[in-house]
Amino acid sequence: MSNGITESIVEKIILFNNSSIPVVIMDLDGNFINSNNPFNKMVSNCKIENIKELLDESAVEMWNEYMGITKEKGKFTFFMPLQVKSKIIGTYKMESIYCDCNKTITISLNLKKELKNRNELSYKGAFNTSDSLMILVDEHGIVRDINDKCFHYLNFDRSHFVNKPVDVLINMASKDDQTFSEYTDGILGNEYTEVLIKYEKTPGNVCFYHIVTRYDKQIGYYLTQVTDQTVQINLEEQLEHNNALSSVGQLAASIAHEIRNPMTTLKGFTQLLRISASEESKRYLSVIDDEIERMESILGEMLILSKPSKNKKELISIQSLMSDLVQVIEPKARLAGITIIKKVDLLIKSMIYGDVVKLKQALFNVLKNALEAMPSDGLLTIEIKEVGEEVISVSIQDTGKGIKDSQLPQIFRPYFTTRADGTGLGLSFVLKTIENHGGTISVESKVGIGSKFIILFPVAIGYTTAINSTNLSISTLYD
Repeated sequence: MSNGITESIVEKIILFNNSSIPVVIMDLDGNFINSNNPFNKMVSNCKIENIKELLDESAVEMWNEYMGITKEKGKFTFFMPLQVKSKIIGTYKMESIYCDCNKTITISLNLKKELKNRNELSYKGAFNTSDSLMILVDEHGIVRDINDKCFHYLNFDRSHFVNKPVDVLINMASKDDQTFSEYTDGILGNEYTEVLIKYEKTPGNVCFYHIVTRYDKQIGYYLTQVTDQTVQINLEEQLEHNNALSSVGQLAASIAHEIRNPMTTLKGFTQLLRISASEESKRYLSVIDDEIERMESILGEMLILSKPSKNKKELISIQSLMSDLVQVIEPKARLAGITIIKKVDLLIKSMIYGDVVKLKQALFNVLKNALEAMPSDGLLTIEIKEVGEEVISVSIQDTGKGIKDSQLPQIFRPYFTTRADGTGLGLSFVLKTIENHGGTISVESKVGIGSKFIILFPVAIGYTTAINSTNLSISTLYD
């Protein structure tokens, strides 16, 4: 816009004393030069000298940005909240005109929506006392209010959001552009929408938030309610997991008799045939025996999954148990050219309560998987250490091909396997066994680098183990 046109508009607005619209003229720093009667009445004739006295501290930056646009374009229309009276905040549609000749900006204000005294609003009590996160956004996407739950939900206080574009919230919560695009379309089209998102509140602390947004025609604002459903989602996943294990148990029980009887017959006949078989035939019979043993092993895993734990537990030294398992896998590791490193910290409390047979089988499954995942020059690291005063950690780390991110949540589910000859029952058995011992198991993995299984056991309270200092930090390497 040319200076002549700008000046003629300003000259017309200077007749603001006859206007019912509040108008104020200010310099580039926001200091008032002149104002009309409607503006003076709006601010209750208070002695206000600068526009920034009417702005919330968090809105000053936004104001400066808008003034820069006005100076550049000559004229600009925007919306801005002003605290014009005690406890009264209004969102005003403002038209700003820049006059280059005297370096002034003329602002005319039109009250778009006014929130009366907040104590009088019907929603105010629920807004501030709700256990949910409540957010108020105007028609132009500016966050006008947010309750004090924002820190609990998002780890930021109110000043981080109020009078800021709603994009500040969306960018924090969204890692899926399509989800929030559909969410926004739902608001604009139906004036109501909802979505469930996964939000990482802090590293490793994942929460599930149910978000509902509706447009309130009475106040002309969008009201969003965010409810934490993390506990409910986790319980549903646990129920799904338990149902899956239950299904495995039912299936195992139904096929046990159907498989065991033919296997017993096959095993008996192979023993009879071995008596009169030639040397060549005996080789074939050995293969049959091996396959029968494999079938029995698979059936055993399924039956273990189907049966509840008998809780026949005794005191076990987790360090001794792992030492026994290392001796078992050592020959296979040597043949495969895999190096084993065992690290053991000073364990004052190394005793746990457990079923030795089941724990050995579970931990052996993890070790076996690690060996099979690595090439001939692989490295298997076994580390045992205390975590706090009441937990023992056993980590088993390989340098294999790793597990894809999309597969990690599924590896403990029954029948899920990435191997052509796998049954998908080994890690299900491991999970069930660890959980029955009050422990937890987690996995860290990167494709092309390897995987690390971390198993935590509760310490048997009241029992300690003295370890000779010469046995500390053992590092056993196999060529």
